[in-house]
Amino acid sequence: MVATRRAPAAYLRGGAIAIYSPRSEEDRAADPYDRDSQAADYYSAVALGHQPAVWDLSDGSWGRGAAQGLYRTIASYVLELGCRHATGAVLEAGCGVGRTTYDCAAAMPGWSFVASDYAYRMCERAHDVLCGAEPIALASLAKRGFLTATLPARAPLGNVTVAQASVLDLPFEDGVFDCVVATLVIDRVAEPAAALKEMARVLAPEGRLVLSSPLNFRDPASWMSFGLRDGMLNLIGGAGLHVSAAFDGLSYHEIKDARGNGEEWRIAVCLAGHLKT
Repeated sequence: MVATRRAPAAYLRGGAIAIYSPRSEEDRAADPYDRDSQAADYYSAVALGHQPAVWDLSDGSWGRGAAQGLYRTIASYVLELGCRHATGAVLEAGCGVGRTTYDCAAAMPGWSFVASDYAYRMCERAHDVLCGAEPIALASLAKRGFLTATLPARAPLGNVTVAQASVLDLPFEDGVFDCVVATLVIDRVAEPAAALKEMARVLAPEGRLVLSSPLNFRDPASWMSFGLRDGMLNLIGGAGLHVSAAFDGLSYHEIKDARGNGEEWRIAVCLAGHLKT
């Protein structure tokens, strides 16, 4: 685990997951990502459903690669750093079920990975995916037509820590991560600019931020400021970072049911750091 600037307030899973941004039961109940296991099951399928062993239906709707272009693009930017440096530290902020860490940690054994999310349920699922070995039944997907969907057994990743934390108040010391990844996060937080400043704070002087978002903001003010790609570039600049590469329009499809119905998103992707390149 990398250096933190405050002690955990509590723990989940018998001490396996540190809680740095405690939530009330009322707050969790109002959050669709934290009130029950349905969001964790669904995003386990979206992020990890490319594995053929997951599905009981022969067509393997999630296995068609609907979301894989995004996840593999993000992983490639992290794995490139692993090819250049034997050691380092990666933060997957707003990790959900931990897909980027899942893709990269085993291939970068000299690196330490921290997967963090605000939702307790997502942290618990990420811990099961990344640090557990038992199959994970995705029971709530039965209502979507997937009757026996299960994530298969996996080898635990020894270089991974899961931590509960708000991206608006990360518990880590300044400059401790060589790479910070935020996938489909920045338009889901109440204060996008504050979240970017926190990511920049924990990013090392020569580190890399890998940011991707559909820019589907929840309020008019954010739409006005950041709803286009140039707005996101300005958002990154406002955090004191320099954009080294950016593109827009990466297709990302979230399957909703066993018929293959779903939602299509256009994702903007940016690489940035403290140094101009």
